Amino acid sequence: MQQNIPAWTLFGMFFVVVPLGGSLIRERQSGMFIRLLTLPMSTFMILAGKIVTYVLICLAQFCLVLAIGKFILPHLGTPVLETGSSPSALVVIALSSAAAACGYGMLLGTIARTYEQAATFGAVSVVIAAALGGIMVPVYVMPAVMQEISLYSPLSWGLNAFLDVFVRGGDLFSVMPDISLLMLFFLVTTLIAWFNLSRKSRTKRIYHQGMSRA
Repeated sequence: MQQNIPAWTLFGMFFVVVPLGGSLIRERQSGMFIRLLTLPMSTFMILAGKIVTYVLICLAQFCLVLAIGKFILPHLGTPVLETGSSPSALVVIALSSAAAACGYGMLLGTIARTYEQAATFGAVSVVIAAALGGIMVPVYVMPAVMQEISLYSPLSWGLNAFLDVFVRGGDLFSVMPDISLLMLFFLVTTLIAWFNLSRKSRTKRIYHQGMSRA
């Protein structure tokens, strides 16, 4: 319970990359994104709106799975999920994990050209990151080489932070290294997505202006 509940919660959170990336691609293909840019807002504001929406979805999913592990599964014969003594740490871990997932989804949505590309690559990459990050098999039973590789998976950072609170009695201070990695991942992916989207939008606006003049 202490391993699987946070592990599969993170796995579900990162699958938000498929609908998030797909929404960006559909908006670009339909011309909706160009229309949004006619409003008094920047590209960054549009991305921020998507981040807030999908982070809230991830948090709702996190709370639901946590409630199932604590109140429903024990009636089916499983041990009760122990959430530790630091609720503030859990909130920050969930927020940073959701932000990292959304950042990756936006990056994918600005790189992929079609929804099929985003859905396929997003799903496969999340499954690979989950396998490397200890979601399917705990990291401590992996070979030494795989344990070293797992350090580079964002899902490993989130899972390690959750286990620090659930199993090791950690607090907000003890999970700050993993939270910092998740937030750095979010910032890097979001900035790249913003740059890619701004460049593509500027190119399309120049093209449409040229066509209208012609």
